[in-house]
Amino acid sequence: MSDPNAPALVRRIHIDTDPGLDDLLALALALASPELRVCGITTVAGNASIDAVTDNAQRFLALAGVDVPLGQGAAGPRALSPSSAEPYHGPDGRRGIPIPAIDRRPLRPAREVLHESLSEQRVQQIVALGPLTN
Repeated sequence: MSDPNAPALVRRIHIDTDPGLDDLLALALALASPELRVCGITTVAGNASIDAVTDNAQRFLALAGVDVPLGQGAAGPRALSPSSAEPYHGPDGRRGIPIPAIDRRPLRPAREVLHESLSEQRVQQIVALGPLTN
């Protein structure tokens, strides 16, 4: 007998993000949602530098105990001048709110993780939470 509260369809998604606090909350909600399956995550500079937002994503995934492919993407816009969100999010993108340190795992380029999500994981939707640079 099926669960009447179970979602009828689980949507396979890929999240492209610049995780400061706002996007970390969105990641938490997406990962906890029974209606979604997060098949890959890529980072892009926006709320903070690419190194800071990728570090935030790595730490958050480790803290959450989630093994989702993670790729590091664009460090800045391709054509426009970059604008900094550090006055709002701080240099770490989290306004100094701590996330436990972790042993870093090697990073893959965003294009590889995105390609894998689209071709192998057959994601149905890319959810862009940050700049549309990747």
